Amino acid sequence: MFKEPAARARYLAQMNDATGAVETQAVWRRKDGEFMTVRLYGRTVRYEDGRVECHEVFAEDVSERRGLEEQLRQAQKMEAIGQLTGGIAHDFNNLLTIIAGYAELLQHQVADNPAALNDLVEIDKASRSAQQLTRQLLALGRRQVLRPTAFDMLAFIRDARGMLTRVLGEDMRLIVVGEGPVIVTADVGQFEQVVLNLAINARDAMPAGGRLSFESSVVHVPALGPDCHREADPYTGVPPGTYGVLTICDNGLGMDKATLARVFEPFFTTKAAGKGTGLGLSTVYGIVKQSGGHITVKSEPGEGTTFRIYWPTGDQPIDEASAPKQVTVEPPTASRTVLLVDDDGALRLLLRKVLARAGYTVLEASGGQAALGISRRHPARYTSC
Repeated sequence: MFKEPAARARYLAQMNDATGAVETQAVWRRKDGEFMTVRLYGRTVRYEDGRVECHEVFAEDVSERRGLEEQLRQAQKMEAIGQLTGGIAHDFNNLLTIIAGYAELLQHQVADNPAALNDLVEIDKASRSAQQLTRQLLALGRRQVLRPTAFDMLAFIRDARGMLTRVLGEDMRLIVVGEGPVIVTADVGQFEQVVLNLAINARDAMPAGGRLSFESSVVHVPALGPDCHREADPYTGVPPGTYGVLTICDNGLGMDKATLARVFEPFFTTKAAGKGTGLGLSTVYGIVKQSGGHITVKSEPGEGTTFRIYWPTGDQPIDEASAPKQVTVEPPTASRTVLLVDDDGALRLLLRKVLARAGYTVLEASGGQAALGISRRHPARYTSC
């Protein structure tokens, strides 16, 4: 049965007016009440005197194909957005680094002028806040420098329980579920950002309080056989393999289909003006994709939302020594020479001033070939950094 009776009438009229077969797509309602997309190919059969005898129509269920096409379009759109925002963020981040760097340099020169010093401090604070936004955009564009290590995802969530409780507030009930270690390979700092962003998103979806659960598990996604249907596959869009899966489920407001289709788009938000940048979930998407993982989301209005993140599993033992360590760099006691290589002239100038102030002799190059030429003319021992 046609979802819209008018669509049936239009198709019959098209066949009656045509001299041959007419092809179109329509939405039908199945006996169970669900809708399906069908491809119709039909013609009008007439008596010898021209009167209509019947309409001969072949129908093909193309719901699965339409779903895959929509997934492909969404993936292509996110890829294009990621490339655009990542490229802009990279250049903008360089400019912000220059602004923050010169503001810091000038602070030493106006230490005896409190008013000027306060102005420079405000410039520095604003530029660093802007840099945080560019880091989110770089995550979306997958242009961050990641330091993946193997760690126990379940242990991480349990250790972060205190932080998550403070973020969620007193009206929220936090549940952590999982058995045994779930070893994944990811950048720990970026993993924490994913967890925090999803917790904040869930909190905002439950203004009157509610329940938020984090569940970790190990899942093997099998390859689909030739007779399997994507529609019935619970791992739609996830390549075959073994993953550490983090499932985040809330019982909040949920999302309609229109919102769900745009949930990972940067700057898209359903929050009131001034309540968010719309970068939280797009940052999550970028981090997960750059980490070699996959993310899916299901939601219904009034039924809450469930995110599932498929992280690559760790093939090596947990490396406790891989945690970041605080390193203090002492100024050189004697003059040392540094070869500075960067294609951004303004940023290179700033770095040269910083290094010169620290007591280094600075040689500059704008690229790899120029740097090799300088190194051949100065056959000292170089250490890359």
